[in-house]
Amino acid sequence: MIFDGNNIILSFAAVSDTHVTGEDTDDSEFKFRRAIMQIREKAVSHGRDIDAFLVVGDLIDRSWKEPEMQMQAFKRIYSSLSEAPLFYCLGASHDLYWGSETEKEFIANFRKYLGEENFIFDIDSESIAKGNRHAVIAGHHFIALEPNCRGPITYPEETKKWLCKILESTQDDGKYVFIITHPMVTDTCYGSLLGPDWATEDLTPILSKYPNVVIFGGHLHFPLQDERSIMQKDFTSIGCGSVRYMAIEDAAYENMMGKTVMRDSYRVSNGHLCEVDKNGALRITRIDFANNEQIKSPWVLPAPQKDLSHIHIYRPERAESATVPYFAEDFKANATFENVDSGKKLILTFSAALDSDMVHHYTVVLSRKSGEEKEYRILSDFYRHAKPGDMASEITLRPAEKFAPGEKLFAKISAYNSWGKKSEKREFAIIVE
Repeated sequence: MIFDGNNIILSFAAVSDTHVTGEDTDDSEFKFRRAIMQIREKAVSHGRDIDAFLVVGDLIDRSWKEPEMQMQAFKRIYSSLSEAPLFYCLGASHDLYWGSETEKEFIANFRKYLGEENFIFDIDSESIAKGNRHAVIAGHHFIALEPNCRGPITYPEETKKWLCKILESTQDDGKYVFIITHPMVTDTCYGSLLGPDWATEDLTPILSKYPNVVIFGGHLHFPLQDERSIMQKDFTSIGCGSVRYMAIEDAAYENMMGKTVMRDSYRVSNGHLCEVDKNGALRITRIDFANNEQIKSPWVLPAPQKDLSHIHIYRPERAESATVPYFAEDFKANATFENVDSGKKLILTFSAALDSDMVHHYTVVLSRKSGEEKEYRILSDFYRHAKPGDMASEITLRPAEKFAPGEKLFAKISAYNSWGKKSEKREFAIIVE
């Protein structure tokens, strides 16, 4: 047994992107309240209430419009539901603008409105004014880092030297060091290749020297159901998803509201309960707040080991051992058509594919007699379910194109899992009726 659930010595929440507006006309307060309550309920069910509540940036929604009112709303919501200290960093544009003339003012205002009680474990008072924090909670070090530039995202040299000094002093104590900063570290977790506005390369040379680091990032809103949301290379990276709404890779999926936002993105809300046992092992439980369910199995890491075995569990190499998705023998596809001006529109439904974990997306290629061929990409509904077994059993495609009565189409359908493994194609003809 790697994790001793009977001897938990540290318990903390890790969420991101709450985007509290302070208004009663949207869902931001409801979602934040729900997240706090569900994390605490889960923690208490494990025998220990949370010792701290980590928020990895974008606490509020609009730094340019009555930010103090939103800060006060955030404080009101949180303090009504928990007495554990908030350990937070600030996000770009929604909380403040990194590197702007008003940055220090916003950092000070967050501290003022959220309250001094959140800094009782901080051991470096000078760093707080710069947006950085260093606290020790239940014998474990927590660090918050604030960038100073976006596109690319970088950090002040002074901050990086400060970080190195802390990590150097804690690398041999056999404990994890927990870092929060709003952007992801590039080429780590799911979503971290979206571009230099969303992830940073500036910390990698430092963090790569310290295998006891666990860094939490937000900013991207990518769903935690995807196992790539934890990634270990020279250190451990964790994506925090989003409390308010989901985003996804820019892959031209059907049913998108924007390049990276699904039409049902506001139905998604998730975050983490993190626990450390007396031996230094770490358990991370993902929670689907929308469904009030635990997402899959917890991620469990042993205490930091000198042989580095603790960072060889959730590696990129998981892709090599991932199984290939497949369509069952009783696969079915059905094409119906609706009349529109000067043509017909296709409604194609087909049986969902199966996978040892989950199917991430599908491609449907439709070929016409003229030789014209078009590919449609369909994101599965994995992000709306805590358990893969609850995913839809049938997939629907509604192309925007019009087809002529009597026209013959040829369809090729493939399923992909999170690791890029591709199923065998299902191929069949369709006659436009």
